[in-house]
Amino acid sequence: MEELATEKEAEESHRQDSVSLLTFILLLTLTILTIWLFKHRRVRFLHETGLAMIY
Repeated sequence: MEELATEKEAEESHRQDSVSLLTFILLLTLTILTIWLFKHRRVRFLHETGLAMIY
């Protein structure tokens, strides 16, 4: 009985860790793509430092 509860807790922990990692990877990808976009297309009214403070 305890093994079943422990296994369910391990699965839930694994699921939460996977969601966290996926979220961090998506945020990192978004940040890198935004930096690349602003390097290649200059936006006059938005400074890179100002955007970095928002991120």
